Amino acid sequence: LRARTSLAIRSAGFTNPGRRATLKMREAAAEAGYSLELHRSQLVTPGMLHWADIVLYMDGGNLKRLQCVEGFSALKCRGLGSYLKDPLERIPDPNYMARGSQEFNSVVCLILDACKGFVATC
Repeated sequence: LRARTSLAIRSAGFTNPGRRATLKMREAAAEAGYSLELHRSQLVTPGMLHWADIVLYMDGGNLKRLQCVEGFSALKCRGLGSYLKDPLERIPDPNYMARGSQEFNSVVCLILDACKGFVATC
């Protein structure tokens, strides 16, 4: 992921603006060589949807929320799981899993692999 410097990436969601990533996600990212220490959540805005060439989401719930934001375009939206070698429609939210559990570790790997798959298409 780091090798590509021509990508501009923004992260946004639907709740709790200004919040840090959870400790378990910061730790998992650090173990994979990424820092989320400066990352803060922000809300999806119409301006972000207009700015983006591609909008990635993890599951159908995220897609439904995106559809309610002014400026939504289905043509721009892709499920993150579609960038896996064996595509998935949904990547579960690891924040609802126990840190260090097999399920948590597997989902973190899915997210990392899907991000690498995405970057490979750019």
